[in-house]
Amino acid sequence: MNRQTLFLGITLFSMFFGAGNLIFSPYMAAQAGALTPAALLGFVITAVVLPVSAIVIIAPYGSASRMISRLWKPLGPVFLTLVYLLIGPCIAIPRTAGTSLEMWTWLIGSGWMPRILYTVVFFALASLLALHPGKLKDILGKLLGPALLVLILLLCVPVLLHPGNVAQPSAEWADQPFFTGLQEGYQTMDILAAFCFSVVILLNIRQAHLKNVKRALLFAGLTAGVLLAVVYTLLAVSALGMGMFVFYKKQDQFILYV
Repeated sequence: MNRQTLFLGITLFSMFFGAGNLIFSPYMAAQAGALTPAALLGFVITAVVLPVSAIVIIAPYGSASRMISRLWKPLGPVFLTLVYLLIGPCIAIPRTAGTSLEMWTWLIGSGWMPRILYTVVFFALASLLALHPGKLKDILGKLLGPALLVLILLLCVPVLLHPGNVAQPSAEWADQPFFTGLQEGYQTMDILAAFCFSVVILLNIRQAHLKNVKRALLFAGLTAGVLLAVVYTLLAVSALGMGMFVFYKKQDQFILYV
């Protein structure tokens, strides 16, 4: 695996690891308690293994729409339209903006004007990235992705050095932690996102002038999968009774503070 493939793997990891992904595994660990290893195993299957497998399966067809259309021609465009709506304006975009805004509340305050300005800046930067998908390898793979990994390590490693008492699992997780974690992994929506990311990764592979496209895609997918699994494990273990993540329920929503 060369440097270009490594950067592609980090790019794919950065694309999968959205704002919601930061919350799900710590919340799972806070609920599963001592049964977190079994819950984490189920979570990793649906949040890591299946999305990465989907990338590898879809990519040889050039696009998810082309692959699905082999089953029934009208199904491809209809299915992809629904996927883009779900991972776009209906669910993922508001969740991403809302989570990042919540994490910056301590700095920008709770007034409506700073929140509006933050939202405008956030979507302006996101739009600039979206307009240049072929440059994601340079932006995410070489700059933002490594910075994200460093920040996660700085957040988790000090907590791991001072472990606390592990809480008992909640009633919902006590009976079937593996299958509950398996269901929670779908919350990341990365399986749906894989239908769209495959095209972007292929575009970046071609612009990197890599000769063996399938090999590059396989190693990029494996790199992204390993990084996702490691990060989810770090976040989950750090949340096990160590006081790093605090949740409270407000109007039926769980809010995360770090």
